[in-house]
Amino acid sequence: CGLNANGSIYCYGCGGQAWVNLPGNLTQISVGNIYAIWGLNAAGAIYHYDLNTQSWVRIPGSLTQLAVGSDGDVWGVNGAGALYHWLPAGEEWAHARNLTFRQVAVGYDAAVWAIDTNSNLWRYDAGRQTLRKLWSSPSFSQVSVGGDGATWAIDINSNLYRFDSLTQNFDSIGSGAASVAVGSASNVWIIDTSG
Repeated sequence: CGLNANGSIYCYGCGGQAWVNLPGNLTQISVGNIYAIWGLNAAGAIYHYDLNTQSWVRIPGSLTQLAVGSDGDVWGVNGAGALYHWLPAGEEWAHARNLTFRQVAVGYDAAVWAIDTNSNLWRYDAGRQTLRKLWSSPSFSQVSVGGDGATWAIDINSNLYRFDSLTQNFDSIGSGAASVAVGSASNVWIIDTSG
């Protein structure tokens, strides 16, 4: 799914092999799978697309950034930088940590990464059910996680890194990166600083 410049919502393959215009207007959309389509409008209102009724369902709360994993796991950051995890059983948001964050990325339930307002990188520890700070250097500006847990990041100087799960460190890949999106270890897309 994606948004056009006017915030109109389009999904490919929702009931066929063509782009379908969904109702509504969003400023951000995040898709984990066909049943896990979430979005935010300009006011920060949270919506989940119900494929069965083919309509948007308003979810309580307000966020500025949203991330959905391939298994439907949902995390978000609100305007004050508080990090929240959606608990579907209770249909409620759980506050994840008493720090301020600016971005969260989700591959699936145990593959959750976040960047705090000091550019430190945090990783979710599923065993302890908490986030742990792993890296404070370099200072990160973006992190992206694929459905298989593959993790890439960009630092504040536009340098690109790939997380090595064997060494538990980030390997420098190159420079000049503005944005990275990860579908899986073999499906990584990068926009460079020249666009």
